[in-house]
Amino acid sequence: MPHQMPTSNEQLAERIEHLEHTLKRAGKRQWRERIALAGGAVLCSLALLAGIGAKGSAADVIRTKRLEVVDDLGNIILLAGLSVEGGQLDLWNSRGKNIVRIGANPMGGDLKILHHEGSKVMVASATDKGGALSISNTLGKESANLGTRTNGGRLSISNDNGKSLLEIRSSLGGGEVVGLTESDQEVFQLLAGQTGGTLSVRNPGKGTNLVLNGPATRLEANRKGARILNLSASEEGGKINIANERGNTRVEIDGTLSGGRVMLHDNLDKAVVALGSTGSRSGLRVRNTAGAVVVAIGDDDLESGVIEISHPDGEAGVLLAAEKAGGHMVLTAPAGVRLM
Repeated sequence: MPHQMPTSNEQLAERIEHLEHTLKRAGKRQWRERIALAGGAVLCSLALLAGIGAKGSAADVIRTKRLEVVDDLGNIILLAGLSVEGGQLDLWNSRGKNIVRIGANPMGGDLKILHHEGSKVMVASATDKGGALSISNTLGKESANLGTRTNGGRLSISNDNGKSLLEIRSSLGGGEVVGLTESDQEVFQLLAGQTGGTLSVRNPGKGTNLVLNGPATRLEANRKGARILNLSASEEGGKINIANERGNTRVEIDGTLSGGRVMLHDNLDKAVVALGSTGSRSGLRVRNTAGAVVVAIGDDDLESGVIEISHPDGEAGVLLAAEKAGGHMVLTAPAGVRLM
């Protein structure tokens, strides 16, 4: 009996059955491959953990461009990544606020601590002069700044608006403390130098200032650039100089080893009245504008009292003196002729 060829329907059925067997085998193979890959990954992870835990067998390098650490809710709490200047590390609190940032800047490194409301309250950074530390209030206004400068260090303290009002800084010869107004005007300065200290107090509105100068052992008051009061000390004693607002001396008081003296000046800056003692003599002298003594009150060689009134040229006119036997008076004409 001749062999009959399968009908087209039978061929189609066989082909479908063959295709089903092929797909089943492929699916089983893919499933086995997936299981193998997953198992390999688990084994590698376990091996890595075991290697980290084993002494002396830690992994050499872990390389990535971004590392995230999340909490149970999937929120990022630590992020290590890249910035324009280099690496950057950020920390978040449980409320999702970025509170710490560590990174790089063109001069070196940066550490920023942020308030939970987002403002920076502390920044430590490298600068072109060295290092700087800035502390701010919750509004982001700087309250204090500590840094380096050309001649050493500097500390600046500001008000609530971030305006610097007090500065402590180093200088070539020593230290310096400066008080400022909100308009950047210096109102006091304490300066330490190699030869001593100086304190300066200013009144910007009236243009006056008071200076205590240690090296010169001097206290001075100035107004609009003119020295109106000067108290100084020397090896021989002290001196006080009082001037008008133009700086013209009006009163001089000084003490020396030989005695003390008070001098009054006229509007031509000439000493016209002198009261004092020098050595064994003391008294009062009054001069005219030409500089001649016209009144002299004091003691003589016998330690008796003497009053002398002179003519404009300085020639004696009236002389009143006390002696052991009593007193006498001498009257003299301008030409030196004795009248009595």
